[in-house]
Amino acid sequence: MTEDVNLGERTGVEALMDQWRQYSTSFQNLCLELIRMERTTDRFVSVTATLNMTVSEATLKTVFQHLEDRPLRSKLLGQHLQVPYSICFEWDTATCRLSRAEALGDAVDARVRESGGCGIGVEARSNYM
Repeated sequence: MTEDVNLGERTGVEALMDQWRQYSTSFQNLCLELIRMERTTDRFVSVTATLNMTVSEATLKTVFQHLEDRPLRSKLLGQHLQVPYSICFEWDTATCRLSRAEALGDAVDARVRESGGCGIGVEARSNYM
């Protein structure tokens, strides 16, 4: 990565690492499952993936703090989320290093997998994701 790598509005390698620290402390069983990776030009790579995670107390406090419905919060706790995740990577051709990563979309539509096969739509705040 370049020293001034951009991740959305964040800049720098440490900012990128902080983002992943937030993910790993806010969710249990965090796993990024690659679906497709495509080199679109010499500078750009497009990735489609699923971000798998389990909702914890920390998740409810940091990501879903806007949910005031106690029964829904209780139902979400411990549930596995599968979040569609798309990101575009831009490479600095002079240094052959990552210079920018940009998540696509304003909000994340997560599907909760329940034992009965029913799903609940949940919106995570895009400034976190």
